[in-house]
Amino acid sequence: MMNSHRLESSFFSESKELTMYITGVEWLDKDMQRLRLDLKNVQADKLPQNCLFERAEKKEKGWLLTFIGKQYEEESSHQIWQSDYYDEQGQKYHFNSWSTYSRKWDEETDKYVESPGTFHVEIPLIDYPYDTVYMSPNFTRRVELPAPVVIKIK
Repeated sequence: MMNSHRLESSFFSESKELTMYITGVEWLDKDMQRLRLDLKNVQADKLPQNCLFERAEKKEKGWLLTFIGKQYEEESSHQIWQSDYYDEQGQKYHFNSWSTYSRKWDEETDKYVESPGTFHVEIPLIDYPYDTVYMSPNFTRRVELPAPVVIKIK
């Protein structure tokens, strides 16, 4: 959920040796820094890798968006979207809350439905009246490296 990571911990201060291993990276491609979503038709021209735009429900005071993401670790989720979003004119909005869950309630069967390897994200766009929104992903693709990049720090 952070855009930059810093190693500033007293835990490492007295280490005789310190090595960092990078086993994968997340990229944000330049042409995908802001993505257009058609809320009325639940469509997007582009989405981050392993992300599906599942639902856009019009509410009295805006929209409730649901996305499906891939779990990269068991019982985990991650933030797909940054919290700022924009209308067609470029006006900036902000959401302060979202929810994630790994199983979904099925009203027809009156049971929870498991979807192994995925999680759902619900994002409310409060007081947002438009049928189109522009959202900024935290990443667009993820790459697992075949061999770790090893960096000796000290």
